[in-house]
Amino acid sequence: MDKKEKFFESLMYLVLVLLIVGQCTVGSNFLIGQSIYLSANIIAVIRNFVLHRPMADKVKECLCMAITIGLIAIKVLGGIISWWCGRLRRLTSKFLKLRRQNKTKNNLTN
Repeated sequence: MDKKEKFFESLMYLVLVLLIVGQCTVGSNFLIGQSIYLSANIIAVIRNFVLHRPMADKVKECLCMAITIGLIAIKVLGGIISWWCGRLRRLTSKFLKLRRQNKTKNNLTN
């Protein structure tokens, strides 16, 4: 076993720790937990390419990384969309309130 293989073997212990920490964290804070998962996925993907692992290992790790990125994107985009919908709802209610007030004023003047 050369130095490169020993380095990446010891680095996989770090990946194991990151996966355990990510699993414990994802329940309390989803984005932090998924970010920890993503860092573990990146290390595993780099390892597979540097050590010239079989294609099945590379594909598996790349797909796990893609799933993690997708979950983060869905959570972030869901938050943005939710914020915009709330903003639109508030603006709509203000507009309807002003419209009702204007109708009442017009009825009183007529």
